[in-house]
Amino acid sequence: MELTNELWENFDRIFQIVDWLNVGDEIYIDITHSFRSLSLFLFLTVTFIKDLASEKQIKISGVYYGMLDVTRELKYTPVVDLNPLFEMTSWIKGAYSLQSYGNGNFIAELLKAQNENQLANQIEELSQSLNINNVNAIKQKSSILKTSLQQSIPKTPFQYLRKTLENFVKKFARSSVQESEYQLELAGWYFDNQRYATGYITLAEAIITYLCEIEGRNIKNRNTREEMKNLLHNRDIKNSKLAQLYFEVNPIRKSIAHALLEEGNHVNDVRDAINNAKHYYQEVKTIFKTGRIE
Repeated sequence: MELTNELWENFDRIFQIVDWLNVGDEIYIDITHSFRSLSLFLFLTVTFIKDLASEKQIKISGVYYGMLDVTRELKYTPVVDLNPLFEMTSWIKGAYSLQSYGNGNFIAELLKAQNENQLANQIEELSQSLNINNVNAIKQKSSILKTSLQQSIPKTPFQYLRKTLENFVKKFARSSVQESEYQLELAGWYFDNQRYATGYITLAEAIITYLCEIEGRNIKNRNTREEMKNLLHNRDIKNSKLAQLYFEVNPIRKSIAHALLEEGNHVNDVRDAINNAKHYYQEVKTIFKTGRIE
């Protein structure tokens, strides 16, 4: 308990120093004369500062350690900068943000700092396409990025994230599937990553696209898509499982589109929409596999 209290006291003192700093200040840290456990503690503390004191834009410019234990052997004391190890946490954070939320802006910033502007721009553009849910742009940008990843990769920490990014891009660079299936899988990815609003919008549109494909109609024509919505109310179709799913999914989509401001939207409605998202996705997927209206 005494050691724990001492660690928290050290933590408090470090943050007192942070409070004195001005926006844009740089920090140089020397951990040579300290207990070895302090290195791990400092690693976590610096990571914490970079994330939670980000509004001050404090830069960790160097973390130095004098290797006193080899002084006798080498006849001098090497001083090493451990800052690259701290920078790895930024790359890990960027990879998590990209994989979980489709946000590649953080990795793009890190790549730009390495003068890898082309790759950074491609990641940024794919991320923006996902955030705005532009399906055509998602397909195009993911294909471009997939090609770039098959080429030479810069010798930076990014090389260790290459596989993560390749797996991420593979989800979206699928040109051989039907448009309805592509939209459906995109909706599933949004649900998996708790982006329910975008997921429901995409799922509802996937059902209409599927109907267009079944009827041999232009999936991109607005009037045709409206016709397909009306078709779901046709007495021969309205009792089908697909129609019933659409009648459950579409009100949720409409509520999202109106920022949940319509009357009758309660906490339970929101909870049910979240809990049922993957169920709706799986049910629609089962129907799509049949190639029929069921």
